[in-house]
Amino acid sequence: MLTLAGGVAVGAMAGLLVARGGIPSFLVTLASYWGFRGVALLFNGGNYISPDAVSPPRPFGFSGIAGTIGGVPVLIIVALAVVIGAQIVVSFTPLGAWVRASGSNENAARAVGVRTNGVKVLALATSGLTAALAGIMITAWQVSIYPLTGEGDSLQAIAGVILGGIPFSGGRGTIVGAALGVLVIGVINDIIVLIGLPALYEYIFVAVILVLAGLQARLASAK
Repeated sequence: MLTLAGGVAVGAMAGLLVARGGIPSFLVTLASYWGFRGVALLFNGGNYISPDAVSPPRPFGFSGIAGTIGGVPVLIIVALAVVIGAQIVVSFTPLGAWVRASGSNENAARAVGVRTNGVKVLALATSGLTAALAGIMITAWQVSIYPLTGEGDSLQAIAGVILGGIPFSGGRGTIVGAALGVLVIGVINDIIVLIGLPALYEYIFVAVILVLAGLQARLASAK
């Protein structure tokens, strides 16, 4: 719970910097990523954290989510629950409408009474929550964690979201689409490994997706 609460706190802080400070959200999230990674390395000394890292060994309190229910991994169940729950909120609640409106045209959303600053803070706090949950899931799966775990995944996540139909400009797309886009990226990466191609092909593929996204954004702004 402390990990999840910490994620919410970091996300809310980033949201305040965006809403009140007027700093672009991309820069804030990137600064948060680098800053807290540095803090983790500083306090951890660059060592792995695992049940054997303390004496006597003490298992992670959340290791149970690495198990299975009816033969289905709990991690998959948690991921599906998050995707379905988020899609329901975005598609069928006023909050979802506020988020889409704020992402599509912030000035118009503010003109009709949407508290766009509050939406930004809430959106980034939710992002922090899900990031913390992802960290817990990875740790439970690997039975260890390292401060640099997931390095480079941020660009793949962006490429997956874009591939799933959510443009840089925001305001449209679905949570399910984003999840499918990320899944496609993961499957392609696995195929690259299975057929014996160098890992650099993963980066080339992601680069192509990002360039295409940039072209799409330019075409959309020209209309």
